[in-house]
Amino acid sequence: MNAVGTGILFILGVSIFSGMLGAWFSQKLKVPQVVGYIAIGLVIGKSGLGLVGDQEIAALAPFNMVALGIIGFLVGGELELAAFRKYSRHYATVLLGEGAGVFLLVGVPAALLLYWVSHSAPLAAAAGLIFGAIAVATDSSSTLDTLAEQRCLGPLSSSLPAIVAFDTALAMALYCLGLAAASPLIVGDGSVWMKLGGVALQLFGAAALGSLGGLVLLGLAKWGGAPEKVLALVLGLILLLVGVVAVCRMNIVLASLSLGFVAANLPARRDRKLFNGVRGFSTPIYVLFFVLVGARLDLLRLPGWLWLVIAVCALGRCVGKLGGVAWATAASGANPAQRRYLGMGLLTQGGVAVGLSLLAGRQLESVVVADGLSLGDVIIYCVAIVTLFSQASGMPLLRLALRKAGECGRNITEEDVVAGLKVRDVMNSDVAPVLENMPVSELIDLFSERDFIIYPVVDGQGCIIGTVSLNGIKHVLNDKDSWNWLVASDIMDTGVSGVSPVMPLGEALDKMKSLRFEQIPVLSELDKRRPLGMLDIGVVRKRVQKEILRGQQAARAV
Repeated sequence: MNAVGTGILFILGVSIFSGMLGAWFSQKLKVPQVVGYIAIGLVIGKSGLGLVGDQEIAALAPFNMVALGIIGFLVGGELELAAFRKYSRHYATVLLGEGAGVFLLVGVPAALLLYWVSHSAPLAAAAGLIFGAIAVATDSSSTLDTLAEQRCLGPLSSSLPAIVAFDTALAMALYCLGLAAASPLIVGDGSVWMKLGGVALQLFGAAALGSLGGLVLLGLAKWGGAPEKVLALVLGLILLLVGVVAVCRMNIVLASLSLGFVAANLPARRDRKLFNGVRGFSTPIYVLFFVLVGARLDLLRLPGWLWLVIAVCALGRCVGKLGGVAWATAASGANPAQRRYLGMGLLTQGGVAVGLSLLAGRQLESVVVADGLSLGDVIIYCVAIVTLFSQASGMPLLRLALRKAGECGRNITEEDVVAGLKVRDVMNSDVAPVLENMPVSELIDLFSERDFIIYPVVDGQGCIIGTVSLNGIKHVLNDKDSWNWLVASDIMDTGVSGVSPVMPLGEALDKMKSLRFEQIPVLSELDKRRPLGMLDIGVVRKRVQKEILRGQQAARAV
């Protein structure tokens, strides 16, 4: 099929649909979904079937910018200053150690190799600065997903989310500084100071626009409305910000990260559902983003020296992360689990790194290195392939680190507690059934004195014949004359629904949910006519929360 003649809608459909199939296959192989996205891109792109060519990639560039905006917004939402203030000394030391280690061990060898290839000192220096900065970034989404999947709790898993988030912020800062230093070296003529001023204006402008957008977003969130309307406003604001920043040739990731950061950290009340809604909506755009990254890679035509640069970047990043974290955790007196295994949890690279490489590629596409490749192409190819390698190897190492630290399966959830209980463990047996001949006047007193809103009604032999509820007596409340001659059997509901004491609690709760009951009678397993007590969903919730708290306290004490 001719790539030029292929419709954009067809490309969108093929990319997203096949990308999701690739993610499903990756999950079966227990590797990150990003690996499946990029692999599908390799199959349908330049390295494979050729369904997606340069023209289609250029036409779909706006989707890449939208994806970068969403990625930056979600990363900014993870940068909570409260967490950094709480562990500032420890986090700052770790960030300094691994950030400096990666920046030097990736940037210096990459610069030397590109000088050997291009014989241009400015080009090599610029490449080293940008490669070193991008390599610092760690993938937050796959790390958080793994922590949730493994139900982790402990010093290592508690520190990883904050360190990963601030890792990305550090990478952004280094990238901005590196690009500011690199641009005057290799791009255009004119005064160095003017070019530096232009770069600084672009960076500060992006941060300012994003921060302003964050203030607007908080105002819109206060205005409220249905969740889907708020989500539409958020997405519209992100698209507007991305459009303005793109026209002004500013840094999209920095602007959207500032938007998310301000929205997550101002004193106004934060709503995590806002970020969760954007995360749920972003899936197809995220899939398309990584599929297109894979589609633009032409692995069969990459020169040997570029593979050497890729190998040096991958190796330098691993050694820098592991060595820098080892030094930093020892220097800061970190927990033993963090000293041994934290470095293994920071090896993945994801959307932010790829996004920064695309931004750098757009700005450096006119700087030719060798073999017809621009510096922008070199950065994009290297970062994409290193990301593929880091996802495939980094996630298993993260899982191994969590298992070695003994933190898997320790984050007790509501589902865990419910699965381990039966109805008899949480039922209230101190509920006397109502006799069928009890006057309504006594029923009203009973309901006013007790918390239950439903009672089983029994006959003279103690067998259940129905239930009486607060709703059932409402229609007689205004007719006081009837209180003394109406009895429970006159107003009861004869349809009896109950649960067994040996029934799993989860099954009983599902039954109550389907019936829309807050309370339900518990009937004897041997004689289903005999009420033994009541199951109250409010009591269940309190018991479950206590068990969760007890389990988490025990896990932290280990």
